[in-house]
Amino acid sequence: MNQKNVQLVRRLFREQASKDDISFYDQLFSEEVQLYGPASGHKVQGLVALKKIDRGYHKAYPGAQFQIEEIFGYGDQVIVRWICKATYKEGYKGIKPKKNEFCIWGMSTYRIVKGKIQEIRQFWDRLGILEQIGEVQIQTDPVKPGYYADLLKSLGMEKYLEKAFLLTRRERECLQLLLQGKTAKETATMLDLSPRTVESYFENIKKKLSCSNKGELFSKAELLKKLELL
Repeated sequence: MNQKNVQLVRRLFREQASKDDISFYDQLFSEEVQLYGPASGHKVQGLVALKKIDRGYHKAYPGAQFQIEEIFGYGDQVIVRWICKATYKEGYKGIKPKKNEFCIWGMSTYRIVKGKIQEIRQFWDRLGILEQIGEVQIQTDPVKPGYYADLLKSLGMEKYLEKAFLLTRRERECLQLLLQGKTAKETATMLDLSPRTVESYFENIKKKLSCSNKGELFSKAELLKKLELL
């Protein structure tokens, strides 16, 4: 995990997202930063445009409080799962909600280059806001097949999805036991296989996930598990 990148994103949530403060943007973001929002085709290009759109959010949702539920880094990316509690400002853009307070969840990925955020991809529950302030009524339906795959694609994380689909059932079992700290010999015993067979599985997995050693394999397996792909 790249701790510097993780701390950079933590600072973003601490000093900006929860304090309606954009005075630090020049320090944290690249001038060429790109933001991909939750809506299809929603893209913001450049730091000036990012500041403008965030000022709009701060006006609409004054005093929004973000809480990081989970954060982890991998390579040049930091992935955050968060919740936000906020109040919608009555009358903003002509909308007069029946209720003002809401609580939503979201997920964001940040790509960091040379110590600054270069790219942001966000997914958050826009419909949930409208439902909670009484602007829309929706029916609760089961999650449709492919929902989580589409979510990862919307976050620009197709590569993890593609790699996960390459793994067989046995290979997944081996990785799950690896994350539990089991050795190849222990894994072989638990799966009723020979140690040599287990080692061959790990060699195949390393090729599929583009890993050069067990340490790198462990890191990627941990990431896939957190993304619920393992």
